[in-house]
Amino acid sequence: MITQSLKKDAFGDLFDVSGLASAAMEANRYVIAWNLHVPREHQAEESRQFMHWQRAFQQRCSQMNAFESVRYMDWQLSHLAQGAGKLPSRIEFAGFDQTAPQEKRLRKI
Repeated sequence: MITQSLKKDAFGDLFDVSGLASAAMEANRYVIAWNLHVPREHQAEESRQFMHWQRAFQQRCSQMNAFESVRYMDWQLSHLAQGAGKLPSRIEFAGFDQTAPQEKRLRKI
């Protein structure tokens, strides 16, 4: 998605596609795991470009019937909450200074 997008940019060859892809994957993971949303009027151009890549990537995943790992976690949590599978009677959580929304959902199941 990033490579296709940069082909349209006159300076596309100047970008480190691998580095952009790594940063985009990490940002995507945070956006989904933490349910982040930045209103369009507060987004920088880089944020808007990321959102464009993210939408294109999600469409591609949908066409391939695939999930990235963070969305797969949401899928698993939804199915566990609906009674599919069985969790141990007790789960210990340690070493977290913040509780991500996905972890909160797991604790409620």
